[in-house]
Amino acid sequence: MKKFVPIFLILIMSIFIFLPVYGVSAATVKPSSMFTTTDFVLDGTPLPYTAGLSDGNTTKVQYTLGAISDTTNDSVVMVFDETIKLNKLNVGFLSTVDLKLTAYDANKQSLGSVKFVTTGIKSAIESWKGKDIKFLYLENLSSSSASVTEFLIDSVSIAHPEISNVLSTVTDKSFSMTWNTPKDNPNFIQTNIYKNGTKIANVAKEIDVWKDDDVLPNTSYTYKLTAVYDDGFETSGVNITDITSAEPPDPSKIPPSNVTDLAVSNITDTSLELGWLNPDDDDLDKINIYKNGTLLESIPVNSMYKVIGLTPNTSYTFSVSAVDTDGNEGTKQTTTATTLDGKDNVAPDAPKGLTVEAGNKVLYLKWNKNLEDDLLGYNVFVNGVKQNTIPIKNTFFTIADLSNGTDYNVSISAVDTSSNESPRTTEKQGIPNEDGMPLLSTDYDLIDVAKGVENWFSSFWLIIAFAIAIPLSFYIASRIKLMFLE
Repeated sequence: MKKFVPIFLILIMSIFIFLPVYGVSAATVKPSSMFTTTDFVLDGTPLPYTAGLSDGNTTKVQYTLGAISDTTNDSVVMVFDETIKLNKLNVGFLSTVDLKLTAYDANKQSLGSVKFVTTGIKSAIESWKGKDIKFLYLENLSSSSASVTEFLIDSVSIAHPEISNVLSTVTDKSFSMTWNTPKDNPNFIQTNIYKNGTKIANVAKEIDVWKDDDVLPNTSYTYKLTAVYDDGFETSGVNITDITSAEPPDPSKIPPSNVTDLAVSNITDTSLELGWLNPDDDDLDKINIYKNGTLLESIPVNSMYKVIGLTPNTSYTFSVSAVDTDGNEGTKQTTTATTLDGKDNVAPDAPKGLTVEAGNKVLYLKWNKNLEDDLLGYNVFVNGVKQNTIPIKNTFFTIADLSNGTDYNVSISAVDTSSNESPRTTEKQGIPNEDGMPLLSTDYDLIDVAKGVENWFSSFWLIIAFAIAIPLSFYIASRIKLMFLE
């Protein structure tokens, strides 16, 4: 075991070694820790970095390295927080010694060694020029102890700034990033990119954008960007997490918008009409009509449909939906309706134009004809009492056997084939009188009249024939005469 222990002797001479620092002002750097060690194994006893090692006093011994045969105190390792570039190294010791100083980088790879074989300043450490040093390992290779008075490290730590201002832009198929690199740092060489903990790229220092196309839609990804420097140092990195966009729907699978304002009108016992507003989609192909959940018919784009063949007094559910040219169907809009009971409950209008003319013991009535298609006839009322047993087909009626000088209030109503009766007309007043036209009556019925007309024509047909034939013969004779004269 090779060990390093402090000594307190006076150092007479010093060795000064200069290395360049790339335009950066130098400063004294102290190791963050020191260990006694065995063959550069960092598990030795910690040692304090005595301030006297860098105070410039070469007359006071700070540490003593034991002879090479002394396995307890012949070597020490100095560790720095970050790699350094040496500007100046001042090592002071007494008497003739055989010391070896080795530099290591952050990966514990040797950068070369320097030996001090005589008292005072020895060789310049040109082999370390521009190297990034993380560890210094000092060994005593001589057969006698070495008294060290000075170990001044005049250097500048290499700055390792992080990547900054990392921003992401995502789609359903890509994850893109932009960032700011420490481009003003001459030691920065590249950016490393990690995806969910796995390194996926080394990016040259001039590049500050990256696009990853190997992603899935609607998925969270975490990327880390680290800065890498020419001393092998890699920063801890900056993380950015984002979720890729959901995959956009296939346009050919997007259903049309819904129909609106679905309403029912013109309800009868066996039919009704549906009306609606169509959406503004420019690829509408047809409209589906449903009755009680079953497709009734697909029709060309329209905003009205008449449903027929329904059952009276029955409740139905109707739905209407729009269908586009790709066969996608919008959401059904639904309404309900109940058909009428099948009976005609609509009465005709009250007759208009009723007039009453007074006669001798009689009243003569007239009125305008109603226009209903299912009109059956009319009822006549005198003082509220109906005068007819069946509806009257005509638009006139005679009320007989009345008393002259008596007021009678007359009204009429219309009746349809379903026995619906209209409201009665406003009552009209009539007063029969002796000066009025009497009602002519006879004991003959219609059959008697028909037979009388028949007998009359049978008796006088010869007279009528001669009355027609004689003038006709004279006319014909005159026309023939004219033909020969011409």
